[in-house]
Amino acid sequence: MKQATLGFASVALLLSGCGGPKDEYAKGVSLYEKGDYENLVKAKEFFNDYTAKNPKDGSVDKWVAKVDNALITKAKELANAAYERKDLKNALKYAEVAKAGAPDDKEVKKAYSLVKKANDEQVKFDKFARYLEESYIETKGIAEEWDSAVKLAETGKTQPISLLLAARNIYPEVISLREKVNAQSFTLNGGSDTAFQEANSSLFSYVVGMENDFSQIMSFESSNSVSSYVSQTDSLSPDSLNSAFLLVQDKMDGYVKEKNEKGEAKRYIKNTLQLTKAYEEKKKVEKEASEETAQPTTQLTTTTKTAPVTKTVEDGTVTTQ
Repeated sequence: MKQATLGFASVALLLSGCGGPKDEYAKGVSLYEKGDYENLVKAKEFFNDYTAKNPKDGSVDKWVAKVDNALITKAKELANAAYERKDLKNALKYAEVAKAGAPDDKEVKKAYSLVKKANDEQVKFDKFARYLEESYIETKGIAEEWDSAVKLAETGKTQPISLLLAARNIYPEVISLREKVNAQSFTLNGGSDTAFQEANSSLFSYVVGMENDFSQIMSFESSNSVSSYVSQTDSLSPDSLNSAFLLVQDKMDGYVKEKNEKGEAKRYIKNTLQLTKAYEEKKKVEKEASEETAQPTTQLTTTTKTAPVTKTVEDGTVTTQ
């Protein structure tokens, strides 16, 4: 591996020098000779089953050993390749196979520990990143809901007082988001990951600002102008939203790129935080669900048009890595 290279011989060499197999287990040998990981696993399963049913057949032992050695070698090779591209989930999967096949191999045990540590770090990062993406989606949704209400009022399609009603509807959503972020703070408190704590603290401060803005609106009179509502909710402007989550992104990026006292990477993980992508995927799913829901109505309209009597029914982006 990159920091603890796994030594492995060529699988091609391991496949050489084999005597003719008995017909009873020729299938297992055929799988073995293909040499790829999937077929080596199948070969091992075949021979495990064969030896369980034929415990006295000593002629199969050499084939069992060859399959085991080839599988360990291939697992090392694949673990190394996956680790180098930071595919830590698969790196751990293959390292576990190598460790199971060679439990006393010091190099394998060292490599396994390295992969296990990196994967644990990645899983922890991914979990927190998904939480931040969900929070971004919720926050941006609130901002867009408010922006839609403001635009209706600014264009005269609704009265200014409609913004007071909109704020009253949105306020519970903001409170719920603040409670969610606050609960995450309690989860992080006492931990060693200060970057996570700082990122969540920045998010909490921003959401509290949103809550305060809406709380102030609750005291507005019916005579308040549209501009007074807009000025009171500056936290929901695209620039404010963008700045708040850029700060969160910077904290997380710093965590991934953090170095130790020797100037080496402190963690061997990928930055999987993608706020904008997560939001766009969420909107895509919602759009597809909406289109599926509208499908029966479209079909009904089409059917109606072909009937004898026709009736027509009218129906700040955050920069990411």
